[in-house]
Amino acid sequence: MKAKTYYIIRHSETFVTQSKRWFRTYGFKIFTAHILPIGRPTTEKLARYLKKVPTDCNLCSEFRRCKETANIISKITGKNFKYDKRLNENVFEPAWYFRRRIKRLIKELESSEYERILICTHSVVIVALIKLLSGEHFTFKDFFINSPPPGILTIIKNGKVKVLDFNQKES
Repeated sequence: MKAKTYYIIRHSETFVTQSKRWFRTYGFKIFTAHILPIGRPTTEKLARYLKKVPTDCNLCSEFRRCKETANIISKITGKNFKYDKRLNENVFEPAWYFRRRIKRLIKELESSEYERILICTHSVVIVALIKLLSGEHFTFKDFFINSPPPGILTIIKNGKVKVLDFNQKES
């Protein structure tokens, strides 16, 4: 079986990602928060890059902000996304359950025929995916220190992590 390549992105800018404060939460808008127009150009730039990247499986969180981000990417790339609740963010979930949920997702993807997997999800899920796919141990402190902002594409292959930043203005 060939090595998997994971392309992982965070949803586009929202009122929470704009605040730059880790303790800010979505509250009752956790399921319904929209992406902000300010993040659209970065997402479109990332999508133009992804248009050149072949993928076998495209997964997305069920939350609106991820669906809206995936829709922008789909319009530019033609890639269709499947929604997967295991990629959802759940701040009230026990840590042990969260870790088990993400490990099960990885195990399923690793045993699948897919070689190139694109994932659109949330910061906490991304940190867990990075740590687990690169063979590192993680604690929940990592979620607040290493959380990638929107506009970052994380590529993981053979445990090696590469990061591309699409937040820079085009010249």
